[in-house]
Amino acid sequence: MALQWLGIICFIVLICLCFCQVINRPPSLTKIFEPEYYIQIDHSTPVTVQCEATNGDITYQWRKDNVAVRNSRQVAVDAKLGTITFTRIEYEDYGTYQCFASNQYGTALSPPIKIKEARLGSFPIEPVTQDCTEYQECLIQCRNRPKCEPAAECRVEWKKGPGTDYNVRVSERIAVDGKGNLHILNVKQEDWDGQEYGCGLWNEVTKTFTKGSMTSLNIIKSTPKLIEPKAVYNSVKVKAVLRQSATLQCIFAGSPIPSITWKTPHLDLINFTRSQKYELADYGRKLLVKNITFDDEGYYTCIANNKVQQQSLLNVTSPPYLNPQNKNPQMLDSYVSAGKNAAFYCDVMSVPGEDPPSLPIWKKNGRDIGASQGVEYLVSQDMKELTVLDVMKATSARPGSTGSYQCVSENSEGMIFKDAFLAVIDPIKILLRPEKSYRVDRESLLSLAVDAVTDPALNLRYRWRFTDSNNITINVANSASWMLSNDNKNLTINTQGLDKEEFFRIIGRYTIEVYHSYDAEFVHIDVVTNVLTNVTDPLPPVPQEPPAEANLWFLGIIFGVIILIIVIILIVCMLYHNTCKSGTYPVDEKEVAAGHDPEKELADSGFHDLSRADEDGHKMDNISLSDDFGKQIESDEDSMGEYGGDLDISKFNEDGSFIGIYADKLTHNTKQSTV
Repeated sequence: MALQWLGIICFIVLICLCFCQVINRPPSLTKIFEPEYYIQIDHSTPVTVQCEATNGDITYQWRKDNVAVRNSRQVAVDAKLGTITFTRIEYEDYGTYQCFASNQYGTALSPPIKIKEARLGSFPIEPVTQDCTEYQECLIQCRNRPKCEPAAECRVEWKKGPGTDYNVRVSERIAVDGKGNLHILNVKQEDWDGQEYGCGLWNEVTKTFTKGSMTSLNIIKSTPKLIEPKAVYNSVKVKAVLRQSATLQCIFAGSPIPSITWKTPHLDLINFTRSQKYELADYGRKLLVKNITFDDEGYYTCIANNKVQQQSLLNVTSPPYLNPQNKNPQMLDSYVSAGKNAAFYCDVMSVPGEDPPSLPIWKKNGRDIGASQGVEYLVSQDMKELTVLDVMKATSARPGSTGSYQCVSENSEGMIFKDAFLAVIDPIKILLRPEKSYRVDRESLLSLAVDAVTDPALNLRYRWRFTDSNNITINVANSASWMLSNDNKNLTINTQGLDKEEFFRIIGRYTIEVYHSYDAEFVHIDVVTNVLTNVTDPLPPVPQEPPAEANLWFLGIIFGVIILIIVIILIVCMLYHNTCKSGTYPVDEKEVAAGHDPEKELADSGFHDLSRADEDGHKMDNISLSDDFGKQIESDEDSMGEYGGDLDISKFNEDGSFIGIYADKLTHNTKQSTV
C-alpha cells in the first residue's frame, strides 16, 4: 500500500514539474487552410471547416467579415473544438471567414478564407449537324457551355447517344482541347453510327453532371491520301501558380497522325525518360510541368514530325510571398528575454513581371498596431520590419508584450497572411562571476566559478572558450592545465609543472557562455602574467650512453692528471738545475767570449797555485792566464767591470749565477795581485 501511495505521489510531482516547464506563450495554429472553400446552395450534407491550435487551454471564435459568427440553422460554431459547420447554406452565408484562437497570453489568427458557391448550370437544347470530310480533321464544338464552379473541379466528358452511359474515348485520332471542344483528327466512316455526340460537364464538388450541345455528323467521302501535319489547337497562354503544376496542350492533325516532340523555353529537347520535371499525356499532346519555379516561365514549343510547330506561354504567377533571399528569420515564433527588443520580418515580394505587393500591415492579436508606434513598437520605413521595444511580461499596469503578431499583404493574385507569436521569458541573471582579470605565475592554481538563473521553464548550460594572443579561439576541455566541473560552472587553471611554452599557451582571455535555447550571456576573464617571455628554461641534462670500451670523461680526467704531473716534474728539475749552478762563475765561457783560448793557455803554462782571496793571510794576484796577453788586471774591481759600475746584488747573472757573490769579492779584496 505504501508503495502505491509513493508511486501516486511521484506521478503527481512529475505532472507538476511538467507543467512548470511550459513557457507561457500564445496559441500556435497547426491547421493549413485552403484560400477558398466551395459549398453548394441548399446542400443536404453538412460541410465542416476545422481550426486547430496548440499551447494551453484555447478558445476558438469564427468571424465573418470581422463580425463574430453566431449559431444559426445554417451555420454552427464550436468554441472548444474550433469547428464551423455549414448546413443548408444560404446566399447571405457566403463571404470571408477567419478563425481566432485565444488563450490568456494572446490570439492567433488564420488566413482569411472565402466560402463560395459551388454550382453547375445547364446546356440549352440546340441540336446541330456538322459536316466532316473523310481523312480530314473535324471540329465538334462544346456550345453554350454552362457555368461550373470551382473551375478546377469541373471536367468535360463527351457522350454518344441518349443518356450518359457511352463515353467518347480519347485516342490517337480523337482529342479534347482546353475549351472542351472535340477534335476528330482523321475522320473515318465509323465515326458516325447514327448516335449524336453530346458535350457533358462533371462537377466534382457538387457531384453533378449535365449534358448538352448535341451534334450529328454528316461524313463526306474522300480518296485516301497523304496529308501533311496541321496545327489545330494550342494553349496560347497558361497561368501557373508558383510551386504548383500546370498543363500545356498542342493538337495536330494529319494523315497519318503526326508524332509530337517538346522543347523548353531554352530550346532544349525534353527527354521524358530521364526527366522528373516533365510528363507527357494524351498521346504526347499534353505537357505537364511540375513544381513550377521562376525558371519555368517562357514559351514551350511543340513540333509535329519535325515540320510544323506551335508555342504555348507558361506565365508563372503567385500571391505575395516571403523573400527567400532575406537572411533574417521571417515571421517565426520568438522567445525573448524581458528588457530586450524583439523583431519580426515580413519581406514580401511578387514574382517577376507582377505588380509589387501592398505594404505590409502589422497586427497584434488581430488588431492594428498603428496607434502604438513609437511607444511600444517601431516599424521600418518600408513597413517590412516590426520591432517590439523593451519587451516585458504582463503586469497589472500593462498587458505585456507576449502575444501573436500578424503581417498582411496582397497583390492581384491573392493575399499573404503570416502569424507568429512572441513569448517573453525571464532574463539570464549572473549570480556569481569571477574578477575581470587575474595575474598568474608558473606555480598558480586559479579557480574560476560562474553561476546564473533564468526562466524556470528553461535549463541553463555553460560553455568555456579560450582566446590566445594570436586571437585564435578554442573550446576549453579537460587537460593537464584545465579542469572543468561536471556542470561546467567551474574552471580550474593549473600552471604548476608546465614548461615555458605550455605556460604561455594558457595566458589569454577566457569566456564563459551561459545560455539556453533562446538567449545567452557572456562573462570575460583575462588571465595575465609577469613572467618574461624571453627567459629560457635551463636545458635538462641529456643522458648519453657510455662507449662500449670505456667512459670518455674518465679518460679525459686521467690524461689531465698525467699532464699536470709532467709539468710539475719539469718545474722541479729546472729549479734543481739552477740551484746547482749558483756560486760559480763560468770562466770558460767568458774567456772564449773575450777572444781567449783557455785550453791552449793551460797547455802552454799549466796551473799555478793560488791562494783564495778570501782566506786570512793570503792574497791572490790577478794575472792573466796567458803571459803573452800583455794586459794585467789591476784589481778585482776590474774583473767585475763587465757588470758595470754599480752592482745590483739582488739579481742573477744571465747563466743563472748570483751576482752577489762577486760583489762580496769586490768589497773584501782591495789589493791587486800580480803573477
